[in-house]
Amino acid sequence: MLVLMSATGPKNRWTGALVGLGWGAVWGLLVPLTPLASLDRQSRDWLSRWQLQASLPEAVTIVGIDGELEDRRTSDRRLPDFYLEPDTYAVLLERLLGDAKAKAVLLALPRSFSKVSGIGEQDRRLRAVIDRYNGRVVLEAVPFNGEVDIFNNLLPYGDDLRLTVPLEQMVGVRQFLEDPDGIVRRTRTEVNLDRADGGGIQTFFSADFLAVRKFLGRSPRGFGPDERIHYYGPAGTFVRYPVEQICPPSPLEGCMPLKDPAILKHFTGKLVIVGHVDGHPEASIVQTPFGPMDALNVHANLVADLLQGHTDRVLPPLWDLVLILSFGVLSGWCLDQRYARWLAPALLVGFAAVVFAALRAEPTLLLPVLPPLAAFVFTGNTLFYLRARAATRARLAAQQEEINRLRRAEREAILKQAKKLLFRVATDIHDRPLQELKLVMDNLETLLLTLPGHSSEAHAVDEALAALQQVGRAIRVELNDLRQVAAKLEITPSLKDGLHAGLHAELDRLLDAGELTLTVERDIMPLEEPSADSTWLDAREDLFRFFKEALANVIRHAQPHGARRVRVELEQQGTEAHLVVENDGPPLAASAGGGGYGTKVMNTIAGELPSGSWQRTDRAQGGVAVTLSWQMPTTMAAEASTAQQPSLVDR
Repeated sequence: MLVLMSATGPKNRWTGALVGLGWGAVWGLLVPLTPLASLDRQSRDWLSRWQLQASLPEAVTIVGIDGELEDRRTSDRRLPDFYLEPDTYAVLLERLLGDAKAKAVLLALPRSFSKVSGIGEQDRRLRAVIDRYNGRVVLEAVPFNGEVDIFNNLLPYGDDLRLTVPLEQMVGVRQFLEDPDGIVRRTRTEVNLDRADGGGIQTFFSADFLAVRKFLGRSPRGFGPDERIHYYGPAGTFVRYPVEQICPPSPLEGCMPLKDPAILKHFTGKLVIVGHVDGHPEASIVQTPFGPMDALNVHANLVADLLQGHTDRVLPPLWDLVLILSFGVLSGWCLDQRYARWLAPALLVGFAAVVFAALRAEPTLLLPVLPPLAAFVFTGNTLFYLRARAATRARLAAQQEEINRLRRAEREAILKQAKKLLFRVATDIHDRPLQELKLVMDNLETLLLTLPGHSSEAHAVDEALAALQQVGRAIRVELNDLRQVAAKLEITPSLKDGLHAGLHAELDRLLDAGELTLTVERDIMPLEEPSADSTWLDAREDLFRFFKEALANVIRHAQPHGARRVRVELEQQGTEAHLVVENDGPPLAASAGGGGYGTKVMNTIAGELPSGSWQRTDRAQGGVAVTLSWQMPTTMAAEASTAQQPSLVDR
């Protein structure tokens, strides 16, 4: 089901057009190669019924042999309507061409009348009539498996045993071209066929074309490769006279005299098609867009088309494809717009108007209907799927962002509570134990004033006061450190956009402050950092501290001793990442003593990182390189770490 949406659609404004082009190509290129092509043909058959029908040409008349007498109530039912004998056909032809003055006759004889060689006595009379009216008679031959029987025994030969009239001017072949679905929609003017009498391959005209040429005295315009037969209606559309009206059956003479000779006036100056119709065993029934139809009715439609120059045109395959592709692109563009609810129906109405305008034009043009509409429907559903998928992704991304925001808020709340707790602990220690210690020291000083100056008691009290003062100073130092730690309980702001952003920010800060005067070479690439992993956030703070310690060593030891540049590299390959800080100054041993507090910090940080290790190496070309390597957390590890985070609850 096609669903129209008024949303703005995919980000790429050409997405709709590209989707439409793709479906247009599928229906325009692949469908003609599949059984679905018959649906396209049938849709054009349905369209052909809505075209402006041309009037039937009065010159076309059918004389039908159905095997039954027209009036069964007054006639002997045992008598056929026509005796299938050559003499009977001879009398019928004579009456049509001689008495009625028909202008041309297309004669569909039983195939049994044809003999490859020899002329029987029963053929002489029919052969003589055909010879007499050879310029107005066309014999229909039906090809079979590439061969055609040409009725040699009925053709006019001279004394030299040569045909007095060229074969291709006497015999025409039936050309009902069936489509793969078995429906006759096409014909052709001429064809090369092998003669059954051994005369080799010869070019024959279609029986309809040859009959019309004899009727007009000139060649009509034939059917082109992109033209279909124009059917004027179902079977029975053309005027048909029962054969018994022209040739009443007689067992002896074949045809009895006419009861009403005026009947012959209906055939004067006309093109008459004679043959078997309806349910006669010799009748050929073919499938047409209007249903089953005998061969004579199909001949009548073809003759009428040739006489009036009226055919149903279709576009060449290439133009069909161009039309389908264009409609697919236009459909995708319309369905991808904000106002698709109005553009899509307008497009369909416009397409229907074009189709019916072409249908009503002269000559008729049958445009493809099914492939363009299929491209429209499939394009609409594909765009709906893409929009639904994009909306789902956006909704999931928003939900994930909300989850990350809540996690960040929870972490910040934990940090704030930890900070408050540390400040509270420091304040409590300062306000209670330290104050009590001060009171004790005041009491001891008062006691010291009452004791003799050189007594052992005075000396002991004095030593106790000194020790207590030392303890008080140590407690105050620890409290100050505790306050500093509490003040630092937060995520470094420059690291919120990633470790790479923090490295750039620290380098910029040092350069702006003038602390770093070396030329800085940056090869810093973003890492694939998990967005909500407390373990990684803690490790990132340690990595940033490691970087600052390594950079501090460069500023303290390499910059004052002739270094000119420093290079910082951050890179990840798979799950392995490394940070490199190198300079071109002298080795560290030449400019400073052994490892101190900074080295211990760097050892501690590397030991706490997953698969972490670091090393300081002297470069062969001069300088020192500090390299820290570690393993980045994977998605599953990050999710497990996040799931194990303690939640903030009141205890």
